[in-house]
Amino acid sequence: MVLVLNFNNNQSESYFSKLVNFYKNIDLTLITMEINFEPISNIDDDIELTQSGESKIIAKINNNIGNLSCSLFSKVIQKHFNFGFEADLNLTFYFKILLSFINDRKFVYSICSSLLSMSYAHILKNRFYFFIDTTPISHLLKGLILLNCSEFKQSSNVFKENAELILSYRITKKEFLSLQTIENLNIFFDKSEAVDDDITEDLTPLNKSLSTYYYNLSLLFAEKFCFSVSLDLGNLALNAGSKENDEKITERNCLNCFNIYLELSDFDGAYSTLMKLNSDSIQLECLKKFINKIFNSSSNDLKKLISYPFIGIDDYVDDILFQEANSFDFINTSKEEYWNNFSKGLMYFKVLYSWRLNHNNPRGACEALYHVINKYKYSLSNKTQKSLVMTSNKSSFKKIKNQTLIVFQLYSIILNLLKTFKETDKQWLLKHNLSMNIDKSYEKEYELVTLEELKEEFNSWTSEIDQSLKVEIL
Repeated sequence: MVLVLNFNNNQSESYFSKLVNFYKNIDLTLITMEINFEPISNIDDDIELTQSGESKIIAKINNNIGNLSCSLFSKVIQKHFNFGFEADLNLTFYFKILLSFINDRKFVYSICSSLLSMSYAHILKNRFYFFIDTTPISHLLKGLILLNCSEFKQSSNVFKENAELILSYRITKKEFLSLQTIENLNIFFDKSEAVDDDITEDLTPLNKSLSTYYYNLSLLFAEKFCFSVSLDLGNLALNAGSKENDEKITERNCLNCFNIYLELSDFDGAYSTLMKLNSDSIQLECLKKFINKIFNSSSNDLKKLISYPFIGIDDYVDDILFQEANSFDFINTSKEEYWNNFSKGLMYFKVLYSWRLNHNNPRGACEALYHVINKYKYSLSNKTQKSLVMTSNKSSFKKIKNQTLIVFQLYSIILNLLKTFKETDKQWLLKHNLSMNIDKSYEKEYELVTLEELKEEFNSWTSEIDQSLKVEIL
């Protein structure tokens, strides 16, 4: 009819636009009626399940509408008008009230928010994506749909390309109502900022923090375990935050990037952000996480730990390494734990040795290795512990021989390193006293041991071990 009527071009375009929009909304409405939330026990066998419809809901498609009171259409209507779609009511009643609503964007918004809140983003992507237009809210919904469909790169691009539009948009109260079932909606729109729908005058665009926008998005992607995109957004937040000149925001963004770098085992990136943290308590906590994470990675990463300068916090690194190394108990423990703890503790002490040596503390390096020897010898001075460790089987004997060789090597390293001190009166180290009084206090926390005393101790120990290892294992 529009084609044959003699309208001018502007009129024709207007009629065509309204006509297309009308049929588009009719199609949209029919699809919402097809999506059915009727309990599975009430549904016939000849229905098709949606991608996400494992147990609680099913979708009736192919124009098999079914019970409209359980449809998506009814759920959306109930949200806005406090009534559902009952089959015994006159259709005229519905269309008089609802016609304007289903021709409004808020109808699409409500559909999206309802299905997103029920974790049915795939239905939205497959059946409703075509109906979502290009408003700021629509861009937000597209980003969330793609995010929940695990299309992370595409989702990130939508959020980044439309950041300014979303941030500056003043949401209306009815629009907020349409979206309120979306989890984490408040990170994009604040209900207190929503304006009345009948306001027609121009509103000043909101000036929200771009850094906070990217920060919140980074957290959303991290929750989906998409750390690569989360890191990209986190760095955008960090860059935007530096322009906003807010120390708290910068600290928050640094901490976020640090945690993501650590998840990705990107230690160079984690180190870089760690050193930017201003709060001493937060930096110390992150430093512990950083060191523990490195120890659970490869030996190449341990070499990185030793080489990082840690300017201003190197003493903390030393303390953490010692505390972690010393936490592995091989003095009062079971046989199985003994071997495991000795191995792990030795690894930490070796790294502490290398750390101290690399940071110009050769005496401290010797003391780190000597602490292992001291703990080992003290553990075997305990008769109960010794009987647990030195059981007569080939496996234990092999481990004891290997352990003895390790201690021998540690002694050799210490003796050779102390000899590098030119002055004789500087050839000494401090020994941690592991003997404890009844009240659990140390008689002396440290004892000074000279190079000559160490040589005597080493010779005495090798002679003792030589005799004990002559025991024949049958």
